Amino acid sequence: MLAKEDIVIYTAGKTWAAPAFKRMRTIGYNVNSHWIDIANTLSSPQDSFDYENQDFSYLEKMWDHGCKADACYADCIIAYATKEDGNMHSGSIAEIGHGSASYMYLQIEKPVYLVGSCQSFEKVGNSDRGWTHQRVFHKLPTDDIEEGFRLATEHYAANHFHDWLNWRAYLKANATVQRMFDYCAEQSRIAAATSQK
Repeated sequence: MLAKEDIVIYTAGKTWAAPAFKRMRTIGYNVNSHWIDIANTLSSPQDSFDYENQDFSYLEKMWDHGCKADACYADCIIAYATKEDGNMHSGSIAEIGHGSASYMYLQIEKPVYLVGSCQSFEKVGNSDRGWTHQRVFHKLPTDDIEEGFRLATEHYAANHFHDWLNWRAYLKANATVQRMFDYCAEQSRIAAATSQK
């Protein structure tokens, strides 16, 4: 049986969810998302960026070497949303796509677990949010992030042990891919550090 620390989790959410994701790290979950370590992010739905005066150059590295690589490297994705997020999830949805597409080219399922909800994940207007009907997408019956992480890792351990093994076997057999992920992790650490200056 997989323990919670065995399962590499990519966390998708608005930037103000970063403190909650960091807390999940401190209680033993193996969160690999480097974006949560960026300092210059919004701390609530009411905040906005100073687009004229802020240097966003670190974001290219954070997306190319951080979010994209971290989501693809993880065993699963846990997305977190609150009603206050409204329809503001766009990066989260891109990250969900990065992870959930792996079955098409690896035949390794990387499930997505949604904790909470908001307009971005619910039917609205002419969008039925069809992508939430993928086999690997699971809406968890809780808004509590800690309970959501517990439910997600329990579900993953019970249903995806062979995917977990196959992913590690793939990385072992493909050292170039592992080196690429290691390089990306280092670049995203640099980008996170750059954001704090």
